[in-house]
Amino acid sequence: MTAIGATPPTAARAEAGDIVIGNFAVNTPFTTDISVAGLRTADGNYDTNSISNSNRFLTATVVRGKFANNGDFDINTDALFVKQSNKSTGIGTTNPLAIQGGSSTKLHVKAQIATPTATEVARFEGGLDGSGASAIIRLGTSNDRGIYLEGGRTGVVQFGSIGVTDAAGTKTEAIFIDDTGAVFLVNLKSGATQGGASAVANELWVASGHATEANGSLQIGL
Repeated sequence: MTAIGATPPTAARAEAGDIVIGNFAVNTPFTTDISVAGLRTADGNYDTNSISNSNRFLTATVVRGKFANNGDFDINTDALFVKQSNKSTGIGTTNPLAIQGGSSTKLHVKAQIATPTATEVARFEGGLDGSGASAIIRLGTSNDRGIYLEGGRTGVVQFGSIGVTDAAGTKTEAIFIDDTGAVFLVNLKSGATQGGASAVANELWVASGHATEANGSLQIGL
């Protein structure tokens, strides 16, 4: 139970772990600090605090999260951190950066592992496991042009896919990875010559009816 108001609930109504917040007006903008009027503890007492400069959430006497006066918000300092000034978010860090020592980024996830090792940093889980289920991450512009990464299941096996998306968000696959890890290049141009395949410099294309190269051989535009 969390009570909001200037007066803590009675001992009969409050239970161990209840948080009571005072000096707070519902539906009123925060114009002053919120002070914690009391925290119901296991021994039946209130651990009363009036904390300036930030609005804090406590478990017993330990601060677990807070809204700072500058608008920043955190849980356990860096378990989750939201920076108000540039609307960036850090998980495992209070300084979300695009690169080490660089400019800020909107989301920075930091594992905080002290030794050099392979570290699980994030998991993106899609729908219930079954044929056709997948999870998709899109990187692009406000008009949906960009790249996508997709992983999931087809039939009874796993697959991966990388491609591009257009202004309608339609996916065009470029690379397919099957359940054995084999890589397939999709939508390659083909022809008897580079010109016949309409391939530009440095573009991969497949020989088909070439004068000297075997059909299906991979070529690169000059």
